[in-house]
Amino acid sequence: MRKCDVHVAMRPWKTLKGTLLHPKDKPNKDDITECVCKVPCANCDKINVGETERKLGVRLEEHKTECE
Repeated sequence: MRKCDVHVAMRPWKTLKGTLLHPKDKPNKDDITECVCKVPCANCDKINVGETERKLGVRLEEHKTECE
């Protein structure tokens, strides 16, 4: 019978680096670009679904002025 030398090492699942470093902050919803938005109308039961490459906050403000 042949004997094999197998080395086993465990890797910790929780590290000091993972504990001390924080991931990036989430962007503000109004600053998101290139997204698909679904905006319900406040005056009726219609829903506006659209794609925009501009900031979402700008598009929502435009939608509000269009509905008035």
